[in-house]
Amino acid sequence: MIAARADEPLPQIDSEGYCNTTADLVDDDSFKQQCLDGEAKAERHVRALWAETPDSVRAVCVKDLMLVSPSYQVLSTCMSTTVGEMWIAGELKVVPR
Repeated sequence: MIAARADEPLPQIDSEGYCNTTADLVDDDSFKQQCLDGEAKAERHVRALWAETPDSVRAVCVKDLMLVSPSYQVLSTCMSTTVGEMWIAGELKVVPR
C-alpha cells in the first residue's frame, strides 16, 4: 500500500514485499536480491529528485502506482519519463537533477 499522496512527502513503498512477490512470480530466488538492489537504487534516485519534481508529475506518478504493484523502480521510471515528455513539449524550463 502507498502511504502518501503527491502533495505529501515521498511515498513509503514496501520494497521487500514487492520483491518477494516478484521473485515468487518468476520462481527465481536470486531474482529477489537483484530486485532489492534495483529498488534501493531507484529509491535513492526518487529521494534525490522528489522535492524538485513538479507537483503535477508527482501526482501522475503516485496515481499510476495504484494501478500496479508499487515499487520505487516504477515510480522512478514514471518520474523520469514524465519529466522528459514535459521537457520535450516545452512545458518545463528546468529539469530536476
